[in-house]
Amino acid sequence: RIEILQGPAGLLSGAGDPGGVVNLVRKRPTAGFQGQAELQLGSWQQRRAVVDVSSPLVESGRLRARVVGLVDNADSAVDYGLRYRRGLYGVVEADLTATTTVHASYLYQRDRQRVHLGVPFAADGSDIGLDPSSYFGSAKGMLYKGLTVQTAGIEQRLPGDWRLTASVSHGVTRLRDYHSSWLYGDLDRVTGDGLALYQSLGLMREARFDAIDASVTGPVTAFGRRHDLVVGLNGTRMRDAHQGAGYVPTDINVYGFDPTTLPDPVPGQAYSGNARTRQHGLFG
Repeated sequence: RIEILQGPAGLLSGAGDPGGVVNLVRKRPTAGFQGQAELQLGSWQQRRAVVDVSSPLVESGRLRARVVGLVDNADSAVDYGLRYRRGLYGVVEADLTATTTVHASYLYQRDRQRVHLGVPFAADGSDIGLDPSSYFGSAKGMLYKGLTVQTAGIEQRLPGDWRLTASVSHGVTRLRDYHSSWLYGDLDRVTGDGLALYQSLGLMREARFDAIDASVTGPVTAFGRRHDLVVGLNGTRMRDAHQGAGYVPTDINVYGFDPTTLPDPVPGQAYSGNARTRQHGLFG
């Protein structure tokens, strides 16, 4: 399931986005065997297939596993737009004792896509009637994204309905953006001139993170009432590095633009950068 907390992420999770926090609660193995398959067909050549199988690995059920596979391909209402996705997720869970459970999981996803931000309007903000399916970019442009996440954790049930949980995670995201582009300028609605398409040979980016989280949860009685208490600590270490070629402009006419005839970009001024973020917190 997906949990969303709207509002500045810094209120509860340190450095983050002003829009909110998205928490992915991933699937866990089930006590008995279950399997399901899903097939979707949709507009713009959408084809999606999902297989999800969970089963105990020993007769006692103390060792369980679950595997989910995904293939998701789709074109777009915009010319030359597409998104192809592959995903694989596996998790193993074991009851070491009657009160101790451990788990480990692996997640892999790879996307290949060509996206577009929409048709341009005139300099005065008016719509000049361009077809919404028009694509203003390079027909050779392609964005590749890859993600891997490994997680391990333990849950210890304690006397008095108390529970201790702890987990560690490591993830890597890689991005390769070839022939990326964006429009800039003041469009003349009569002639179709005035815009330049800024193109780049490419951008490479890699982000890595390590995270740890541990908490203790349980009931306490005070003032004649029962209360739930949570106390914990967490920490993250993130490293984000990128390098790319600068954007070089090519003047275009929106009425006669053809993405297949757009010349390849010349190398622009190279740039690079990296960032490191470390956070540690206590909460209750």
